[in-house]
Amino acid sequence: MLVRPIPASLLRLLLLITALTCTQASAGDVARQVEAIEAKHGNTPQQVIDRLAPLESAARAAGGRDLVTFLGAWGYAHGATNRASVADAAIAELREIGERSGDPMALAMAYGLKATMLQFTGQLPAAAGWINRAVPLARQAGNAPLQYWVLMSAGDLSMMLGRLDQALAQFQAAAVAAQAHQNARREAQARIAMLPLQIAADRHDAALAESDRALALAVQSGELNLQLAVRVLEALAAEQAGLPERHLSARAAAHALVASIGTPGTRAHDGVNPQSGGPQWYSTELRARLDVAAMLLSAGKYRQALRMAEQAEQLARQQRDSKDTATATIQRGLAMLGLGQREAGRQLADIGLSQLHGSPESSGELLIWLHRYAQLLQKTGDAAGALDRTREALLLEAEKLRTDRLETVLELQRKSSAEEAGRQLDALKHENALQAAALKRRHSEVLLAMALLAALAAGITISLWLYARMRRANRQLSQRQAELEYANSHDRITALPNRSQLEQDTLALQAKPGASFLGIGVSIKRFGLIIGSLGMVCINPGEISYRTT
Repeated sequence: MLVRPIPASLLRLLLLITALTCTQASAGDVARQVEAIEAKHGNTPQQVIDRLAPLESAARAAGGRDLVTFLGAWGYAHGATNRASVADAAIAELREIGERSGDPMALAMAYGLKATMLQFTGQLPAAAGWINRAVPLARQAGNAPLQYWVLMSAGDLSMMLGRLDQALAQFQAAAVAAQAHQNARREAQARIAMLPLQIAADRHDAALAESDRALALAVQSGELNLQLAVRVLEALAAEQAGLPERHLSARAAAHALVASIGTPGTRAHDGVNPQSGGPQWYSTELRARLDVAAMLLSAGKYRQALRMAEQAEQLARQQRDSKDTATATIQRGLAMLGLGQREAGRQLADIGLSQLHGSPESSGELLIWLHRYAQLLQKTGDAAGALDRTREALLLEAEKLRTDRLETVLELQRKSSAEEAGRQLDALKHENALQAAALKRRHSEVLLAMALLAALAAGITISLWLYARMRRANRQLSQRQAELEYANSHDRITALPNRSQLEQDTLALQAKPGASFLGIGVSIKRFGLIIGSLGMVCINPGEISYRTT
């Protein structure tokens, strides 16, 4: 997947999300999360996409400002990664929301995104038409940050179309909007954007005065990157104004700021964007000269544009920057075409374009230069050459669109496959969870059964023990009862039946039907004396009988 270099206009629109979220009391949790993602990853669109994707469901469920904020960030991030189809879908949804609810902010964001996507393909007049539709909507919304970003984007497009005075007025209006919001950083950005326009318009004194105001605001904001941008453009303005001392002073200050910021391992102009906190824009003299040369070309100041492009090309070759060398070569060729040097101009422009063709990440910039090349050929009377270049631009645009659609289809297929795999994985997880629950239930049932069996065995054991104890107690009780009955019915000394036994036997005989019996009583006189004199030895219990007949 190719990620195009992010132009200042897109970065402004990306950060518009943050501005709107911070200023809207009605923004919800999703909008605040989008704002946090933009603040941290705004210069790496793919990371923005990866982190926004999980928020889509919540944004759609919340609706309102949350959804508008999400769609804006979602569309801009996909636009920056060559996924025009997704960006177009976001534009359509933002427009539908704005038209249905009458929300001018949603419409302004939709039109701003539409303008940016057209700018990517080099369709600058159409892009300017869309951004100009967004300007009154931003004013109607009554939101100073929204007005600021829309006006800055409008100024960019006007500048690219050569409408330098209109661009200057739009940047001035953006500075007023930032001032109304009491944002020194944004006001400094707007005033920095005015500096190359004033340089291109030969208003060097105005540019130097504006640089003083912009520097004061940059210092107030504490942004070193903004201060660097001011110093770079101040040096260029002083050079054009013929003020070598101020030029050298501004360049020395710029070098000191570069050392303070410190961007090791990056290209010379890949410093921090003073508008966004990311790469590109006026962080080096090379970047400034290329942009001023483009403005001079748009304004028809070909001789000045040629001189500025030659200086930029020399710097690019010194820095071994092939992309900027190609851009400067194209600018030289177009300037020579404008000066009437058709063959040499076309040869240089073609060389530069072929060099850009070899850089896939520069396809958006290539489209812009192809359209500008065709317009200049048409203006100089070379209709056939203009038609060839327009056809080449259309083919490149169609190829980009085809690639975008193919990538979108592949992404949807991957997403569908991932979703299907996710559903299957969820089903497997659900089935595994059910099986685990069933196994757990069975385990619990086994444990319960074992506990019941153990309890039953304990109960049986206790019952048997109690039963044996009861039997033993019964035997002991029967034996004791027999002993008691015997003691009750027999004499303790002689072991002969006593009166109680006699009574029982008598009652038993009486109970027999037809029974008759005779009771004989024998009385031994002085039996006690016998016993007392002789003792019990004279009595042999075995010789004493007791009969009943």
